[in-house]
Amino acid sequence: MKSYYKIIFVILIITCFQKSFAQNLPDMLPQGANPDYETLRYYHFKYLNRTSYYDKVSIKASTKPYEFKFNLKKNDENKFIVNQLDKTALTSYLKYEDNQITMDMKSNKFFLEDDLQLYGHSYGKTITSYILGHAICDGYIDSLDSKIDDWNLIKGSIYDNQKIIDVINMTAGDQKIVKYQYFKNGKGQVSDGSLKFLMMREDIKQEISKKKYNYNGLTANIILNYIYFKTQNNFSYLLDKIFKDKVGIKNEVYFTRHPNQNLDDGPIRAVFYATRYDYLRIARAMLNDWNNDTCVGKYLKTLYKNKIKKNENRQTQTPFVLAKAYAGFFHTDYPGMNNRHVMGMDGYGGQSLLIDFDNKIIIAVHAIHENYNWKKIVLIPIKKSN
Repeated sequence: MKSYYKIIFVILIITCFQKSFAQNLPDMLPQGANPDYETLRYYHFKYLNRTSYYDKVSIKASTKPYEFKFNLKKNDENKFIVNQLDKTALTSYLKYEDNQITMDMKSNKFFLEDDLQLYGHSYGKTITSYILGHAICDGYIDSLDSKIDDWNLIKGSIYDNQKIIDVINMTAGDQKIVKYQYFKNGKGQVSDGSLKFLMMREDIKQEISKKKYNYNGLTANIILNYIYFKTQNNFSYLLDKIFKDKVGIKNEVYFTRHPNQNLDDGPIRAVFYATRYDYLRIARAMLNDWNNDTCVGKYLKTLYKNKIKKNENRQTQTPFVLAKAYAGFFHTDYPGMNNRHVMGMDGYGGQSLLIDFDNKIIIAVHAIHENYNWKKIVLIPIKKSN
């Protein structure tokens, strides 16, 4: 069956590249674009196929995966979501409440089998934070206030001797060096190589600027590789303990890594792939940790208490911008819920997962582009649950 899917995948990729629109398209679909179906299909498979450039840091499926209970509900909300799945780039919608899945819908327009590992884009940052919590609770790292002062790989860089909490809150004072995925001097992206390679850049050795929120993709890569440095031979054990034993993943999940690089050189990228249900399983584990007040649950609560204001000055109304605070690679303070314990993952192109820790509700959506009505199908249902 998997060979059959691979054949379909190759045919569709070839078909997409044969289209004239595929020529000279940017690497990522621009946020403000108004794409047609063929363009969406092209980017959907392009994102799925991005892993062909990289190796994997893989966690195999659990021998005892968590099996969801289903109690699917039909109401007016369903009709609107079905319309969004049909008319927009929305591809999957899952709602979890009362310890069961109550809404489960996906698009019929795009290739989206339930065992397909989906791109999460910046979901990997949040999942890196969850791994960090376990590394702290298991004693590999002392605390969020610990300084990264024992790692030769980043010695002499702006990140040397910084507190972990500042790095994961995106307040490392690196705003003159990097923004989003790009270096400010116009020379390259944060994904251009291993940390060993990137730390040789002269601009990475600047002095720390004023500590303020500066979202970028480099800090998550630093933390993920620092966890590897601190755990060494136990890194795979830690990942198995989290994803196989606690989360109970049903399929393989993985981070990507630069090929032909020693793990000591920092090649792991905080770019994560999992199935639609396994993303939900991970969120469910977070929800349980919080409400059971486990060590990792206390870690998540500490992140929330130490959240910082984003002060984004963009006028767009994307989920990324609407979340007004940031808490250790989690987004929070969504409109009308500043004082509620709602934290979320956000990935480029419309990936969105919100966890309402107070009311024990999770909504997880997958998309190719942000042209669906996020407020109506994600934000408002969470907000109304109060």
